[in-house]
Amino acid sequence: MAPSRSSIDGYILTSEPHDVIDPRIEDEEVYQVTENVVQSGKQFSNRFIDGDVEKNFSKTQQSDDEASEKTSGPIYVEFSEGDPRNPMNKSRLSKWITTWMACTFTILSGFGITPLFTAPLSEELGRRPLFITSMIIFAVMHIMVAEAQNMSTVIVARVLAGAAGSTGATVAAGVVADIWAPYDRGVPMSIYALTAAGSTGLAPTFAGLIEQNPHLQWRWIQWLHLIVGGVYALAVIIFFQETRAGVILTREAKKLRRETGNLQYRARVEDENSSLWRLITISCTRPLYMLSSEPIVMSISLWVGVGWGIVYSQLESIGLVFSTLYHFDSAEVGLAFLPLFFGCVIGFIGNFYQDRLYVRNVDRKGPEARLYAPMLAAIVLPIGCFIYAWTAIPSVHAWIAPMCGLLVFMTAVFTIYLASFTYLADCYNIYASSALAAQSLFRNSMATMYNRLTFHWASTLFGCIAAVLAVVPFMLYRYGPWIRSKSKIAQRLLEAEQMKK
Repeated sequence: MAPSRSSIDGYILTSEPHDVIDPRIEDEEVYQVTENVVQSGKQFSNRFIDGDVEKNFSKTQQSDDEASEKTSGPIYVEFSEGDPRNPMNKSRLSKWITTWMACTFTILSGFGITPLFTAPLSEELGRRPLFITSMIIFAVMHIMVAEAQNMSTVIVARVLAGAAGSTGATVAAGVVADIWAPYDRGVPMSIYALTAAGSTGLAPTFAGLIEQNPHLQWRWIQWLHLIVGGVYALAVIIFFQETRAGVILTREAKKLRRETGNLQYRARVEDENSSLWRLITISCTRPLYMLSSEPIVMSISLWVGVGWGIVYSQLESIGLVFSTLYHFDSAEVGLAFLPLFFGCVIGFIGNFYQDRLYVRNVDRKGPEARLYAPMLAAIVLPIGCFIYAWTAIPSVHAWIAPMCGLLVFMTAVFTIYLASFTYLADCYNIYASSALAAQSLFRNSMATMYNRLTFHWASTLFGCIAAVLAVVPFMLYRYGPWIRSKSKIAQRLLEAEQMKK
């Protein structure tokens, strides 16, 4: 029996035959849950099929008074064609404002374990409430740091600020995916990467200038965080609209049930009865599973981990190198971080050409069309490491030499970092956040290596490892399709894609 369709208040209402499901069938291996949205005027369905990791159950209330309504089927609330309330149909100006706000949050964010919990929360409750709550906590915690009288207070406040700020590290990319179609996503995603990576070079410049001022010093760095964070939180409250389509439709379905008294009005995502705790458990465990079982995730994670380990090592060394060898004061040391920012800008500009190559070759090469620029970056990365390691020595008096090394390697790291988002997202689709969480976990663990090695040999070691790992993008470009054909997760995604057609 075909579903019937009608409309109310601009939304499409889809009524489908629906049988009451006996709760006793919970031992079945595979369940399907569909979530229909309208994107660019075309309806499509995402099927989540995973009998081993997640089981999504569609259940109905067992009340005798509502049995007849349940057996006749729910009336699903969906976006109508061209509905301006659909995040995908927002104006380009609105999309860019939302993208800017999401990416700006990334500049202010720290990294930690919190994103493993905030990702499912944002999917259940919406992006906007999480952004507002996190930003307020982030801003307030800097009052504690600014007024701290001991190190314990500073540590506690910084941990809480990092936990709140880390929302941007995960949710910002989700916001970009909410409002931009895949073929338009290249530039917004590169802006996201620029704010995440470029801030490591830009922020210390301002911090050094503030700390050098005898009337401001380090406490005013925290007050500045509070001011910027407070203004940003206010901007989010006023201008940032919800971007999660499922949350918008759920709210509209609840509104229709409340206004009409008809309990058949539902959003399709309401039929997904996985508990919030189960979503959090899956979010925490699947990245580890993919890191240990998916060759593409393992290789990309190792490669990005080395690149980010280099970034952390140089961040640790820049102050020491330029203050001891070149006698920079704190303000000048802050300026020494600028090559990191300019390296990200160069990588950002270069990504426009990579996007052109992707559009030209994606039909023939698939996700591997994302790897042209990373293959060049793989060659450049060890060169930048060696330049920095062996020009930052007393016999080399020109401070510009190690700065050139910083510029070269950061350009390569940015390109690799951006590729880890775009390539993994293309390969793992609905599991992209788990794949990205896996590489993030490995990436941040590499920072501890620097503390056990001297500067020159740490950078040299990273350069040698980067030279060995330069084969990663070339191997993925050549054998990526074959590797995906052996992946259980990739095969499930392929089956789901075929069922949509």
